[in-house]
Amino acid sequence: MTAKQAKSAERDSNKKRRQKGARGARRDQQQRQKKHEQARQEQAARDRERSRVKRSAEEEKALALQIGQIVSSNLVEGKTGGRRRWYFVSRQGRVPCMELNDGAAGQLESGAAAIVESPDGRVSLVTAAGARRIDELDDRWLVHWKRS
Repeated sequence: MTAKQAKSAERDSNKKRRQKGARGARRDQQQRQKKHEQARQEQAARDRERSRVKRSAEEEKALALQIGQIVSSNLVEGKTGGRRRWYFVSRQGRVPCMELNDGAAGQLESGAAAIVESPDGRVSLVTAAGARRIDELDDRWLVHWKRS
């Protein structure tokens, strides 16, 4: 831009400003402030939403870790494998089965044990105490449990 063009542009803007008068200048200033405030509020809302999503993901991760610890510390002791098939609906909607012995199947039938899908996708047999703790935290992990 040449010096002549710059002077011309400045003259034009000054002329427009004089034509609007003081009221027009105030109105323009108010509109600019309103747009700026609106943009600031929209950015704050986006930041809050991003923070909420991040916090939710962190809470979900902490919950999965806690469920994993409960599962590992409350596994049914002894041999559970056998010839009896126990079908259940997994969290993904599939219908797999576990092969259990009569003792483990009896525990499932009575509610003394439960089938839990751990956060890493493994299906395990846990005690009723562990199932209660998992139920208190988030019952979505319980695949099968006869509550007494």
